[in-house]
Amino acid sequence: TLNLAPAVAVRLTERIDVGASLGAQYATAEAALSVGNDATFYGPPAGLPDGQLRVSGRSWAPVANLGLAYRADGGSTVGVAWTSAVAHSIDLDASANALHPMLGAMLHAQGPAELEFALPQQVTASVTQPLGERTLLAASAGWQQWSRFGEADLRFAGRTAPMFEYGLEDTWSVALGARHRLDRRWTLSAGL
Repeated sequence: TLNLAPAVAVRLTERIDVGASLGAQYATAEAALSVGNDATFYGPPAGLPDGQLRVSGRSWAPVANLGLAYRADGGSTVGVAWTSAVAHSIDLDASANALHPMLGAMLHAQGPAELEFALPQQVTASVTQPLGERTLLAASAGWQQWSRFGEADLRFAGRTAPMFEYGLEDTWSVALGARHRLDRRWTLSAGL
């Protein structure tokens, strides 16, 4: 994927900043798989080696981001950022190599394939707190909606099949970090 998302930020008050972007995401999909040519119901010729099937396609879809930062007393900053889900519907071009003649005819008759998926929306909240003039502590927590991506479907030959048979679970993340400035030139950073 590639995102093109011009952004704008505005300081609403001495303590509150807001940012937003609206853009477009370009996605490409490619897959290759082996196809067994040895099923007896295909008919002659028999004993052919496996063939190859390749599918590829591309899509554009809208994407949005919003962010809010609040500067509290004591120098701490709290921020929240949201990124929208990005829903793609990709018409796939299929090409085959060394398929059984019957399979090749079936592939040609079935028409195009289509892949539908949504990249996850996500929310991240973070806080930074200075400790004196040289040390900064930071923490963040985030959520990504991978369960929605887990609903991706491939439509081919008049059938719809899930890309992830058992779906996917949403994910959560946490991070802690610290930065300490030793002098003008050197800063130590650590995080988990």
